[in-house]
Amino acid sequence: DLVESLERVNSDKYRENVLNHIETIRPESGQKNNFSNLFVKVKLYSAFGKYGDKKYFNLAKSTFNELIKISPYFPDLYNLGGHMYFMEGDYKKAIKMYEQALTVSSLNDPELYYQRYWQHRDQVIGYAMNIYDNILESYEKLGDYNMQIKFYNNILSINPYRLDVYKKMANTYYKKGDFDKAILYNNRGCMLNPYDYSWPFAIALLYEEKGDLENLIIYLNKAYKISPQNKDILNYVNYVKKYNISIK
Repeated sequence: DLVESLERVNSDKYRENVLNHIETIRPESGQKNNFSNLFVKVKLYSAFGKYGDKKYFNLAKSTFNELIKISPYFPDLYNLGGHMYFMEGDYKKAIKMYEQALTVSSLNDPELYYQRYWQHRDQVIGYAMNIYDNILESYEKLGDYNMQIKFYNNILSINPYRLDVYKKMANTYYKKGDFDKAILYNNRGCMLNPYDYSWPFAIALLYEEKGDLENLIIYLNKAYKISPQNKDILNYVNYVKKYNISIK
């Protein structure tokens, strides 16, 4: 894959080969083929702009505008535009593109939730989850914790069993300095996955930062019972001896 290869190779000769490859992509007969070729060009120009010369972002954008004229209601096109702006470092424009992808998708179509459409519904929801992840990555780059939390909640409203989202919510609240909310979302992860020591262990660490030694020992004990041979837990057990406490 040329786009992935650009991340690994940074030489003038390789760039020249990629440029030659881009220029060989010509629209074939029929709108579908024209669209496919232009779509690939946007990806390649964007990658070359990021890993080579930034002037190629202008070519990516002009090619993208051609695609918009061909198919203005195709969600994947706006997802592509989001990636293009994300690679350029314009995260606000990337978010607008990703949000447009959601808008033109059928996520909000009431008929999507009829039982007979369950297979299509699952595909649309899966697609929306990917878009939400892209939006979140952009807000993370912007350091906008409040908007990250908003979109994490959007994801959980659709799929309340995504453990990775509970962990990301906890981490985001931690960055905001809201230890109580960080503990809350770690606890929710713990309820969904009670045999994973990392949840109570994280809560124990948070309680230490809060200076709550009573709850620290409660959750450290939980983590230890789940994984008594874990090196991180054993090291932490030795560490908290300075507080004159020990696990039971």
